[in-house]
Amino acid sequence: IIAKTSYSRWAGRARCVQKIYKWTFFSPSIINQRGGSNMIVGFNFTKMLVERREGAPGKVSVNNNVAIKAVDKLPLQFGKKTEEGVRMTFEFQAKYEPNMGEIFFEGYVVWIDSKDAMEAMIKQWAKDKKLDKPIMNVVLNNILAKCNVQAICMSRDIGLPPTIPMPRVQVEESPAPKKK
Repeated sequence: IIAKTSYSRWAGRARCVQKIYKWTFFSPSIINQRGGSNMIVGFNFTKMLVERREGAPGKVSVNNNVAIKAVDKLPLQFGKKTEEGVRMTFEFQAKYEPNMGEIFFEGYVVWIDSKDAMEAMIKQWAKDKKLDKPIMNVVLNNILAKCNVQAICMSRDIGLPPTIPMPRVQVEESPAPKKK
């Protein structure tokens, strides 16, 4: 299951310096994207790689891809109570063409639902590597939102263009006041 976005941007001539960052960290968050008993209860990055290479000056194309790589059970500890959740492992990649750089994230989303629904999700994934569309919409949109924000920050730090188009303000001159 892959979702793709892309855009192009003009990049001026700039001196390219190669930098590579690798981080592994844990950043839990509680997010209720759907309400009710089924929801995302955690989002964690497990790997981050940012690389800037010498690229040809001129037009830069950024291609973003996100893919769910695995779905499995995850035991969750809530105080003294242990419950089960579903861990959906993902990969996010932003490639800058022509060979200007790359941003790569790995991580996982934790989903909770009824026991029967979670078992059905895991069986469906094992059978044909697919999940129900409503669940995939929530999960992929959450992954893209978190990864794009992180990718924008990291691309700024390393000197690459943002991974998604940023809003632009167009200031227009106001008409001159009429003389009486």
